[in-house]
Amino acid sequence: MIPIRPLAGFLKDSWKHPKVRRAGWATLAAALADFMALAAFWAPAAWSHCQLERAIDADRSTRREAARTLQTAQAYSRFSSLSGDLEAKWNTPVTQAGLVESLTRSAARHHLRVLSQDFNVKSLPEGGTAFEQNLSLSGDYAAIREFLGGLEDLPCLTLVRQARLEREGTGGAEVRAVLELWTYEKTAGGA
Repeated sequence: MIPIRPLAGFLKDSWKHPKVRRAGWATLAAALADFMALAAFWAPAAWSHCQLERAIDADRSTRREAARTLQTAQAYSRFSSLSGDLEAKWNTPVTQAGLVESLTRSAARHHLRVLSQDFNVKSLPEGGTAFEQNLSLSGDYAAIREFLGGLEDLPCLTLVRQARLEREGTGGAEVRAVLELWTYEKTAGGA
């Protein structure tokens, strides 16, 4: 530990020497010049740098918000269009014969064999009618995928409630699909 009293006395005695005093004043002048340079040049540069960073952050934030707003608007437009399509499909009248014909035609177009079909008509508690169809198809996997994708193109609202795929034969590319399809129809007094 350095004793403070003797050190303070040494500094006081040293300051009386003219060379030490000149060196002290020169050091003080150099420190003052450094401070003036800092205040005149570096502080404004640091301030403008800080302002530029804030402007860049604000610009990025504005761009992100604009991109989010655009995505929201596009999603709203897409969902609005889908909602209109679903409403049109919901209001399309459905008959069992027409549904069987359209599904059989779609299966034939995709080179699928219809193995079995059965129907059940249900009244929905919310209003409307549901045609429950159990459909068994046979063909290759790609054709079954295309058939399922083509259900969206039907004029009525048809959804796949359950699907089960089974390989047919040993090592063949044939697949058997057992599908539970529901087709919905709005009744005259329905919601």
